[in-house]
Amino acid sequence: MKIPIIKPYLDEKEERAVIEVLRSGWLVQGRKVQEFETLFTQLQDAKYAFA
Repeated sequence: MKIPIIKPYLDEKEERAVIEVLRSGWLVQGRKVQEFETLFTQLQDAKYAFA
């Protein structure tokens, strides 16, 4: 099976978010990961999340 390679589309908002994380120096863990895990547990009605 061949899967075509496509260029991902990122709008300016997503690009700014990526740059913010890169400039923060927190590529692993950090505030954004904590925010994601909290939101994910709420959306999934889960006790824990791991990002």
